[in-house]
Amino acid sequence: MQKLTYREILTMTIDGAIAYALLYVVAIGAAAGIMFTLRLVKLI
Repeated sequence: MQKLTYREILTMTIDGAIAYALLYVVAIGAAAGIMFTLRLVKLI
């Protein structure tokens, strides 16, 4: 295994955190969209 520098580890960590945050936002957005749709269907 090659030795990673501190900067490489930091970059990987930040990239991972951004990807995780994006997934989190998408999941919440999907859940909110589903709840909103269900409420609209109940109203109709």
